[in-house]
Amino acid sequence: AFIVWLRMEFNTTTIAAILTILGYSINDTIVIFDRIRETLRLYPDSSFEDNMNRAITETLSRTFITTITTMFAVFSLFLFTTGTMKDFALALLIGMTSGVYSTIFIASAFVLFWEKKIKKDAAKAAVTTNPGLKKA
Repeated sequence: AFIVWLRMEFNTTTIAAILTILGYSINDTIVIFDRIRETLRLYPDSSFEDNMNRAITETLSRTFITTITTMFAVFSLFLFTTGTMKDFALALLIGMTSGVYSTIFIASAFVLFWEKKIKKDAAKAAVTTNPGLKKA
């Protein structure tokens, strides 16, 4: 959307920037979800929300440090180049910013929503199959 809004030329460099952003964001998401999986195994008595919070807190500094370090290099590209490389750097800067936001806040919230929905559906199915059970 920002490519159209900024009236950037859509060429192979822009496609490369989009693919780089996707890869970067997917990698960050995998790191956070892997940490969630590890904390679920390490703290089985804690709730899912507590384990998610712990995992995100543990990976937050890693995510921000790697993103900011990369953004310094990309920002220098943006300042000292012209033409398509400037568009590439701008696309990366905007994409990395939105990618970090979506990885930490949107993807994790979606997993939490999904987990609650699965538990709710499982409880509803248990009550339906066993009418003698009452919902707690």
